[in-house]
Amino acid sequence: MLANVLTLAGVAYIFHADNANIVAKAMNSDDRVITPRVVMAIVGATTIQLGALAITMGKYLYPIVPQPLVSPSLVPQSSVPQKPDGNAM
Repeated sequence: MLANVLTLAGVAYIFHADNANIVAKAMNSDDRVITPRVVMAIVGATTIQLGALAITMGKYLYPIVPQPLVSPSLVPQSSVPQKPDGNAM
């Protein structure tokens, strides 16, 4: 989360520096650093990070507990393996 905030702050700083250089005629508007592709990459990376975080939180909060395919009460006793002394394994 902090990394995203710092990244956005850095992009905002570079954006304002680009605008100041364009206004001061130090560079052309075609030479700017922050282009629409940079903004799309940041939005895409942030979306992927938040999606991964949501999946991780969901798996932690709602763990999948393996369930038996058949209820133990429905399994006939003859199919339960027996030890030679007659006790179930």
